[in-house]
Amino acid sequence: MKPPDNPRDITIPLTQNLFREAVMRKIQWILLSFYLSMPAAYPGTIRVPGDQPTIQAAIDSSAPGDTIRIDGGYFHERLVIRDKQLTIIGHESSSSFIHFAYEDYAPVPVIDIKNSEVALIDLQVVGGDRFDEEFGWYGSTRIGINSIESKLHLENIRMLRFFNAQVCIYKGSVYAKNVA
Repeated sequence: MKPPDNPRDITIPLTQNLFREAVMRKIQWILLSFYLSMPAAYPGTIRVPGDQPTIQAAIDSSAPGDTIRIDGGYFHERLVIRDKQLTIIGHESSSSFIHFAYEDYAPVPVIDIKNSEVALIDLQVVGGDRFDEEFGWYGSTRIGINSIESKLHLENIRMLRFFNAQVCIYKGSVYAKNVA
């Protein structure tokens, strides 16, 4: 074999191969970093108070399809759910109580849902704005659950101590099983 007349004839194919390999490596790194930065495609579970300190914090941090599991006990907070798709499940035998007391007696619901698809399971929603050691919470809480333009699933829900309405639905749908 005779060597090439021009030494560049050898280096050009080698340089092209190195360039191609470098481009391919760069594309692989870009695709890998894009893949790693994508949110999880599968719904997750958020535990309260384990993963988040409050139910509202869990709602705010939830991704579409997530399930929020609540330990037993009293949670004194108002829940606002906007543009979410999630499930909120209380502790066994409905020992999870959500209570929101009003200071100004405004008709503000304990759970306010809009433009969402929400399932509430095994919860007790408690009204009342005053507490008595003998009788517990009592008073004039107006609305328990307010749902606007949403798809609502209620299962094993107890509504306690509401003055006006326990559940209000406007431009949406509701499935209810064992709601009292």
